[in-house]
Amino acid sequence: NALLGTRENRVLFATACYMVVSRSEGKLRYASAGHNPALILEPESDEFKELGATGIPLGVDADYTYEGRDIDVAPGALVVLYTDGIVEARNHTGEQFGLDKLKGLLLDHREAPATQVTRVLNEAIAVWCRGSTFTRDDIAIVVVRVST
Repeated sequence: NALLGTRENRVLFATACYMVVSRSEGKLRYASAGHNPALILEPESDEFKELGATGIPLGVDADYTYEGRDIDVAPGALVVLYTDGIVEARNHTGEQFGLDKLKGLLLDHREAPATQVTRVLNEAIAVWCRGSTFTRDDIAIVVVRVST
């Protein structure tokens, strides 16, 4: 944060999310520097928890102090972090992939192992963008299944 926030580099900023899962306590601790909301799909539920930003993007203020938040998370929950390149990916007509499509795929594959969910999401984005002439942003995704 201090390097991105120096006067010489003032135009540089980045979003980030840091997360630690304590399986023994059933807790998730996170801090988000302006990053897209992480998604948590609890087992036996069709509802998503969206973990919003806890602070400003890195590089905006070199002296900014980030604070974490704790939430309960159940065994079997699916935790998903993603970059804006996922939801902003455009098809050949310019339509964005969107958060609703992302959530729909997660619901459709809620029981699958995390590696399979990741593969499905990557394949869906590749198909969505096929034939598109729109500039593509970075695409990164992390999928974690909370175990006992």
